[in-house]
Amino acid sequence: MPYTFTVRATNPIAPSSPSAPSAAVTPRTVPGAPTVVGIVSKNGQLLVTFAPPAFDGGTPITSYRATASPGGQSVTGTTSPLLLTNLRNGTPYT
Repeated sequence: MPYTFTVRATNPIAPSSPSAPSAAVTPRTVPGAPTVVGIVSKNGQLLVTFAPPAFDGGTPITSYRATASPGGQSVTGTTSPLLLTNLRNGTPYT
């Protein structure tokens, strides 16, 4: 939600008239969720390809983390794809 701001000066007599409104500003927030585009299964590994979220929350995204379930094995990186390693062959992961 965008906000605008006004400012008043105050002295012992009274406050001033408000300033002109500022330009609209939207506070930063969390980014949207990336979209998993594909997964390639390898020997004990999964290569996860994803698309960045459409909305970055108002500030550039600095990293991504892919987490396998079950087990919680994860990897962090700055671009797609991410390679999860040390996984058990034959185990279904999400």
